Amino acid sequence: MNRKLLLAALVASAFTAGNALAATAFDDFTVKIVLTNSCTIVADDLDFGSQTGLTANVDVDTAVHVTCTGANPVSVSFNAGTGTGSTIASRAMNSGANVVSYNIYTSAARTTPLGQTAGTDTIDFTSTGAGTADDKVVYGRVPVQAAKPNGTYLSTVRATVTY
Repeated sequence: MNRKLLLAALVASAFTAGNALAATAFDDFTVKIVLTNSCTIVADDLDFGSQTGLTANVDVDTAVHVTCTGANPVSVSFNAGTGTGSTIASRAMNSGANVVSYNIYTSAARTTPLGQTAGTDTIDFTSTGAGTADDKVVYGRVPVQAAKPNGTYLSTVRATVTY
């Protein structure tokens, strides 16, 4: 029995001695993903319809549709448009040399014209992301004004999404 015990002790010490001489090495590595946001914008036309006069405010709504891949802050801004003499504060539509005033606004109260100063007169929100469209309302108004010649009055406004 002593022989078996001695043999077992020798075998165990061989394994222990081998482990005592073992060395280890390691290296850390970084796990990384870079998510970039991509957005598109589609702005529906703002159509004030056919009117017989401008003796009352003409209020209509339209929408901009912003679709982004990430859930990030975005800002939608609007230029003054192509009407003669248009500014953010006072936009214009033209039919030849004739002008009809109008504006687009941030809310149904129609007090703040939409413009290009982020956080002030733009539509700012956090996008839903994942390719889901965020639909935002644009409020338009043609105010009461003096009679104008018949015609089709036009302006082109650029809506820009910054992300």
